[in-house]
Amino acid sequence: MHETKVCTQCKQEKMLSEFYIERRALDKRTSACKVCARQKGIKWLEKNKSKRNEYLRRYRKLRPDLEKNRQLKHRFGITLEDYHELKNNRVIIVLSVKYHLMMWWQMLTTVIQQEKLEDYYVQNVIMD
Repeated sequence: MHETKVCTQCKQEKMLSEFYIERRALDKRTSACKVCARQKGIKWLEKNKSKRNEYLRRYRKLRPDLEKNRQLKHRFGITLEDYHELKNNRVIIVLSVKYHLMMWWQMLTTVIQQEKLEDYYVQNVIMD
């Protein structure tokens, strides 16, 4: 017994699982399917990009702790509490793994180039 519903946007009959849950609706589902709802959201964001950015700027300014927590979680996988705990314990936090990998790679390539140069020097200069 699979129940279906017609989307008000695309007019296609779809399974109920293809609609978001809406507790206020009689059938507890949104009138538009998930695909149409996403498209509507994307269009709204494109149309109101500056409005959305201004809202985010104001929100982040009002709640700097949440913004800092979001950045730490996204970039380094730690929370703001973890950051303060590590900072208070005077643990050095390596905040950029990319930087260290880049430095390691530069060092490695320099060593390889130096070895090639030494081999060349030994073969061509000393042997001659």
